[in-house]
Amino acid sequence: MKTYNELTKEEKKKWGYPDIPNDLKIQKMVQNFTNWAIKNKVKLLASEKRVYSEKFWFAGTYDFLVEIDNKIFLGDVKTSSNIYPENFAQAAAYRLCEEEMNPDIKIDGSIIVNLNKSGEIKVEKDFDYIGFKNMFLSCLMIYRQLENYKAKGGENNDQTK
Repeated sequence: MKTYNELTKEEKKKWGYPDIPNDLKIQKMVQNFTNWAIKNKVKLLASEKRVYSEKFWFAGTYDFLVEIDNKIFLGDVKTSSNIYPENFAQAAAYRLCEEEMNPDIKIDGSIIVNLNKSGEIKVEKDFDYIGFKNMFLSCLMIYRQLENYKAKGGENNDQTK
């Protein structure tokens, strides 16, 4: 496996790596991601792709689309302390957009790569697209209803007076 400094400019460009500052924690995070990608024979299909849904009227940018072991995964990189269910709901939202924009694409699952502040890597895959899509859409409806309520004056909007 190559270290970040051993990667060619072309390899760095392929994976979308920026020039890494002399911060050892950041370098360790990048190195661990690179090692994971090489070890798992990750084939990068897309990175930092903007997607949208006209049907549900939202948009976002997912981190990457990859092929691993002949399966397509839509992925996101997180730098929090752990991987949470909400991460998969977000990935499901991106997948909903990607599939609406490109109906012929077949995405098998979601993958979250957690690179925590100590530089350690944790990777989780999930295949429950329907469940996490429904979780996201439910949260989206709650958010929009709360915003609508606030726009109408919230608690101060007493229409019985």
